[in-house]
Amino acid sequence: MSEVSCLFCRIINGEIPGDFVHQDERSVVIRDINAQAPTHLLVIPREHIESLDDASQKDEPYWVTCCGWPRAWPMPPALLKAATAQ
Repeated sequence: MSEVSCLFCRIINGEIPGDFVHQDERSVVIRDINAQAPTHLLVIPREHIESLDDASQKDEPYWVTCCGWPRAWPMPPALLKAATAQ
């Protein structure tokens, strides 16, 4: 799938609406429109990555940050507050 047709890239670019909970320079967090839990969030990198097989060493800091919550450190308070707000 190309960046042009990627659903997540289109949400990030504002072409498709998304319920944004958090944004920073590396990623955005949106509520899942087909939530399977009371709080179901998607963390999406701003840079298009076709698959995890295509991720490179330069992407490592993003994945550590993304996948480290909540085990490595607490979720940032602003994100936690936004995630649990109804």
